[in-house]
Amino acid sequence: MDIAIFVNLLVDYLAGVLAVSVKTVQTHRMHVMDKLNTHGRTNLMKHAIRPGVALRKALGVIARQQGRGLAGSDVSVNNSCDVVRSVRNRCNTMWELKRARYRTLLNRRKRSIPDHSIERSWDWLKCNYDWLVRDVPGMGRGLGAGFEDYPWWFGCDATYAVLGALALGQQQCVIETLDLLRSVSAATNGDTGRVIHECTTQGEIINPGCVQETPHFVQAIWQTFRWTGDLSFLKRNYGFCKRGLLDWTLGTCCPDGDVLPYGFGITERPGLDLQCVDTAAQTVRALSAMADMADVVGEPRVAEHCRALAVNAGTHLNQAFWMEHEGLYGDMLATPVEMIPRLRQWLSATPDIYYQAGVSGSTGAYLNGLLCQAESAAEPHRKQPWLLKHWSIVAPLESHLAPVDRARRTLDRLESEEFTGPHGMYLNGLDRTNSMSINTGALAMAEVTYGRVERGLEYIRLLTATLDSHMPGAISEMSPAVGCFVQAWSGYAIAWPLVTQVFGVQPDAHQRVLDLRAQFPQAWPQAHLDGVHIGDNSFNFHWDGETLHVTAHKPGWSIKPSTVPVVAHGF
Repeated sequence: MDIAIFVNLLVDYLAGVLAVSVKTVQTHRMHVMDKLNTHGRTNLMKHAIRPGVALRKALGVIARQQGRGLAGSDVSVNNSCDVVRSVRNRCNTMWELKRARYRTLLNRRKRSIPDHSIERSWDWLKCNYDWLVRDVPGMGRGLGAGFEDYPWWFGCDATYAVLGALALGQQQCVIETLDLLRSVSAATNGDTGRVIHECTTQGEIINPGCVQETPHFVQAIWQTFRWTGDLSFLKRNYGFCKRGLLDWTLGTCCPDGDVLPYGFGITERPGLDLQCVDTAAQTVRALSAMADMADVVGEPRVAEHCRALAVNAGTHLNQAFWMEHEGLYGDMLATPVEMIPRLRQWLSATPDIYYQAGVSGSTGAYLNGLLCQAESAAEPHRKQPWLLKHWSIVAPLESHLAPVDRARRTLDRLESEEFTGPHGMYLNGLDRTNSMSINTGALAMAEVTYGRVERGLEYIRLLTATLDSHMPGAISEMSPAVGCFVQAWSGYAIAWPLVTQVFGVQPDAHQRVLDLRAQFPQAWPQAHLDGVHIGDNSFNFHWDGETLHVTAHKPGWSIKPSTVPVVAHGF
């Protein structure tokens, strides 16, 4: 386990499990933290590597005092003891190997941008991803969601997180994570193609899958293929994706034949289980991805069918969810008859059912207004959009499905104090209490997708400003310092919009094509992104304020027409 995580977990674990006194462990913990602070938080090698010497000495003292070691095994107690002996004997060698591995990790995908807050988070995100990899014998290897609460695997967390890992150059980790999700999902849900929501490292399935997660997984598979060009990866996931999207999402979850599925989206609130806007947006994008996959594997009829469905679903989404008088997309489609019991449930005094609407004046008043509207509806069985002000209403913009005029109106309102607070986008515009890295990142992605680069970077800075708030070198699940102290999807929130929208790198490794849609802010006179691994090649991107210079390490690639002047080298 890595140094920063070890420092956070050491006290409780050793004191509770190994019967070491809290005072003893606290002494060594403070020694390590002193080292971290002494050597400066801006020097990552001193943060991630050098303090390990102090920690190793601390653990050695504890082991000598207690006559016991720290190890685990899925085989036997004897095997665990063997691990302890092996680590003791090979400690120095293992440490040097780890040191070399981190140097390689940090030298991959280097950047230089005139924004200190964002720049210093870049290498930390690489380390965060590395810390979160869980390698479990008999199950597989992949990114966990976050420490300390959720170190195991999640569908929606992973499908967001792997995009950040792709942007940071950690393709192998991405492939392993998605393969693991597929295998666990197939073992749980049979041949349906449904993607699980949560699986512990002991193999316990907490939730077989929210509807949104299956189309989101399809998109993650396609993006991974575009960045890696790994045809074998695409082929082994293709059938699972096709069944999951066409048979389960658009079959089982569309009982009335609609092209917008029913079921829980990413907002796991009781009652939000009808046609949710984020699930609809993910489905539209997944259909386009599925069509492109089908072209690659040689199924033209499937490709044609998926493209037709994508157009139909996208049109339906914009017609059904848009609320002209609000200038926003609604959270969920439902009839008044369907909404009445849900609104009554949310207005109950049950804690946390809907941000405690039963005891919160403003939230309760708003929901009471919706209840009156539902109870007096002239057409109680006609579907309509309902605005519940969850962050998921940004999904059509994050997925680039909204017309430009609607996107502008939506973003203007989401930027207001109704939806945005001091640490980012609120989870809910009624409650206006909590923000998370994922919803702030989704709004940042929406901003840069529609050309509002400076505003998107402002949201990213709200996240990077919290880098030292909970644990040095990590962005918390909840901003600024609540929940998991390191969270995988925080990488999506920062790295993905920077690489794919600001630098504009949108590759097709299989066809050896770079589609460049760069949009640098006016305040950036220069910016560099070096060592960008795409397929079997590596690229450097240098912006000089007027022209983007792109250097390929291997010839044979091409560049699509770019949004800025481009000078190509080595192509």
